[in-house]
Amino acid sequence: MTRIIAQFAYFERNKEDLIGKIFLGQLDELSTEFIRTQSYLKEIKDEYRQVLKQIFSKIPADKSLDRFRAHVSKKGVLSFSELNKLALLLESGQFIKKDFPRLKLAEFERFSELDFQPVQRHFLKEFRHLVDESGEVHFERHPELADLNRRLRELEERIRKSVQEWINDSSNQKILQYHSYDIHYDRYVVPIRSDSYRSDIGLIVSRSESGQTLFVEPFQVREHCNRRMEIIAKIDEIINQLAMKFSFSLFDYSELMETINHLFLRMDHYLAKSDFANQYALECPSIRPTPGFKFTQLFHPLIKNAVKNNADCTVKEHGIVISGPNTGGKTVFLKSLTLSYLLFYHGFFVPAAEAEMYPYEGLFYFGNDLQNLQTGLSSFSGEVKNYIELMENILPSNLILIDEIFNSTSSDEASALSLSYFDELHKRGTCHIVVSTHHQMFKTLIHQDRSYISCHVGFDTKNMKPTYKIQWGTPGASMAIDIFRILARNNPSVLNIPNKALSHLSAKNVSYETLLQRVSQKQIELDQLLNSNHRLEVEMKNQKGAMEG
Repeated sequence: MTRIIAQFAYFERNKEDLIGKIFLGQLDELSTEFIRTQSYLKEIKDEYRQVLKQIFSKIPADKSLDRFRAHVSKKGVLSFSELNKLALLLESGQFIKKDFPRLKLAEFERFSELDFQPVQRHFLKEFRHLVDESGEVHFERHPELADLNRRLRELEERIRKSVQEWINDSSNQKILQYHSYDIHYDRYVVPIRSDSYRSDIGLIVSRSESGQTLFVEPFQVREHCNRRMEIIAKIDEIINQLAMKFSFSLFDYSELMETINHLFLRMDHYLAKSDFANQYALECPSIRPTPGFKFTQLFHPLIKNAVKNNADCTVKEHGIVISGPNTGGKTVFLKSLTLSYLLFYHGFFVPAAEAEMYPYEGLFYFGNDLQNLQTGLSSFSGEVKNYIELMENILPSNLILIDEIFNSTSSDEASALSLSYFDELHKRGTCHIVVSTHHQMFKTLIHQDRSYISCHVGFDTKNMKPTYKIQWGTPGASMAIDIFRILARNNPSVLNIPNKALSHLSAKNVSYETLLQRVSQKQIELDQLLNSNHRLEVEMKNQKGAMEG
């Protein structure tokens, strides 16, 4: 999920901050974060977003701008390429002020207050005369550089012609390794076979790795090459002087560049959050003043066409216990809750139509397989170890999510341990516990204890498939034998196993699970009937409206 979130930001710094910054215990900042994201969603339309992304694309995404600005602020000298990056930053800010629509957002209002005229006069105008946006330096636009560059081109043409004539000379054919010239260390050289070199040919500039070839500068071009080096040195001197002049000019605008950079980072930050919310249909949560949460149409954002469920737990309840068949959606429900809270703590919108969320100080999630072969811990031992650590690190307010508690030991003992453990947790602090289970004793006793909300995932026995909808108020049957029968229906070798399994269960056990499933099925059928009636009512209202129209 963090990788998905990071891709919505342009700047590397924001990619890190979006997934790294947590607003735990910072309610004012968290509330502001939601308000700002909501404002960006409202104010910045799709076409504006595209323009802003085009503007950002001109500026380096990495942290190099920070280095360049810091260097200039200490009166350091930058290269033309580095200066161009800062020029693009300034010009991008100038564009936002002059040509971008006036939006009611703090960053855009701040841009309208910035004065770009001094930096335009003292830096941008002259710099852009010499260097274009791609960073290419146009020597022909500077009188002295234009003359030096012309002389350099003419001299290089004479050198190339002279070297080629030397190569084509028949008296030199046998001593050449191959028939072309090269440039080594800014000197024009020819490849001479090492066993054919004579000092009267010229000076050795370099050698090949094998030592079989010597790269020699012919005496015929040495004087021209020396003059070429002098011209290059003069060009470099002028360029360095210009770079120093432009760098010192920018010193006075260090604060302006820092402000523009900060504003672009903030804009990219909220654009990323609002784009993420748009893409995954997330909504702004409200901060609840008392422990508990309420979600309307909660869903998992990474599951396509996910079934949506409600969830409501108030300060009066200790938590939620969810039971029902495997593959029914218990784990997805727990992960949806956990992910919603992680997004909430990072200042993101959450996957629900509506959400009220209390900012617990502790958020704990435990999966259902904690076996560790490296340390020799069994699944049960690993789970116990984690629960002991949780007890030692409990905070004043906590949301604890456990997927299939103590699922690797006997059901009755697991139920007894779970109930005792939960009692101890509630003594240590305010805890809302959301737990999934298959343990019959546990879900029965919890259902009798009105401190917990009992619920289960539905399974449509008529169509023999899970509904993924949470049915509130009652526990649900595990339906392991029925699900085994469904999955094994195309395998003759295991078709008799479900019936044999039933013979091993007590009549009381079978009756209890069957009763739970019948209640669940009646609830599913009632929901289907209510939905059908609602659709019919809407259609009748639409028809009535059409007739009246």
